[in-house]
Amino acid sequence: MLNKYFLTVLFTLSSTVIFSQKTYIPDDYFEKALIDLGIDKDGTVNDSVATADIKDVKTLDIHGKLYISDLTGIEDFTALETLDCSQNKISNLNLSSNTHLKELKCVMNGMRNLDVSNNTKLESLNCAYNQLNHLDITNSTKLRVLAYSNNNISNLNLSPNIQLEKIYCSHNSISTIDLSNNTKLKELDISLNYFSSIDLSKNIQLEKLQCHQNPRLKQLDVSTNVNLSVLNCLNNHLTALDLHNNVKLKELRCNNNDLTMLNIRNSSNSIITYFDATSNPDLKCIQVDDEAAANNGQAPYTNWKIDNTASYSNDCQYSLGIDKFITKTTIVYPNPVKNDLYIDSQVPLIRAEIYSTLGKRVSNIDHDINTISTDNLNKGIYFIKLYSSNGIAVKKLIKE
Repeated sequence: MLNKYFLTVLFTLSSTVIFSQKTYIPDDYFEKALIDLGIDKDGTVNDSVATADIKDVKTLDIHGKLYISDLTGIEDFTALETLDCSQNKISNLNLSSNTHLKELKCVMNGMRNLDVSNNTKLESLNCAYNQLNHLDITNSTKLRVLAYSNNNISNLNLSPNIQLEKIYCSHNSISTIDLSNNTKLKELDISLNYFSSIDLSKNIQLEKLQCHQNPRLKQLDVSTNVNLSVLNCLNNHLTALDLHNNVKLKELRCNNNDLTMLNIRNSSNSIITYFDATSNPDLKCIQVDDEAAANNGQAPYTNWKIDNTASYSNDCQYSLGIDKFITKTTIVYPNPVKNDLYIDSQVPLIRAEIYSTLGKRVSNIDHDINTISTDNLNKGIYFIKLYSSNGIAVKKLIKE
């Protein structure tokens, strides 16, 4: 009977200790957020919260509170699976006790240190817009989504993270990255970095690639990325782009490069909804599925954007390039012109084409090339391409 009494007393005392146990919360803004969420049930800012109130919390959203700088106490949220503490002032974040964490967002904190080494169940991590120089995710082998854009990271080991499907690392200081183990990758953003090249040969499932504004990037091979639907490689120094294997491509932005070759003859031009290859002054020929429709600005090429000095062909390998001698020795007059346009050239001409400033061919002349009527042209600026057996001459034309 006495033993039974002591056991009852011991159980009661243990329950009371557990019930009354407190977790230290020194940041008043953090505690106020817990009160607002109904988690801190005493409703008073007193630097503590009942541990019993937080130990079973699975989701905690305290983003946008702006002034939280210390998450001390987070270690007792032992059941936590989702945490969003974005848009605060948290410079250091240690989540080593939150071993059940699956999703973490800590965007825009000015954070300098982030420890997720114990978070082996982590599936999604977004730590963009911070001041991180280092990030170790080698133990987070279940990670599927990783976003660390706008930091100061120059190196990151992704080899153990074989489940990764999305990587966003724009605006860092990265010059090289090994993605050979990330064969499930579908989306990649490496823009605004310092890549001179990137190996994507193992990333067969890749669907979206953003690699714009890498000032050292001169070559890009996406021949094995047959599932690619979106490619943004503008503002680089690419000289050639071969997309004939990319049959699912829907959007292409390759403007502002140094392209001399662009092959997009992939038998799927009809599904392309956006195409911009402007500001490539040395790109004279773009290889496409339907040369005639493209040069006439017909569907699906109606809204494609190219330079006036470029044209389309089914086979650019045999297309003629701009010949400086022909251009210099060919005279087009009068210019501006009202009616007939006269052409005087030292080499025989075989064809002439007139293009609008939007790149649409408005006239094709294959006979009597030395005298061309412009009666069908509206007032404005045009470009005339003059073809010979040796090359092409391009002249600017003003119709009055």
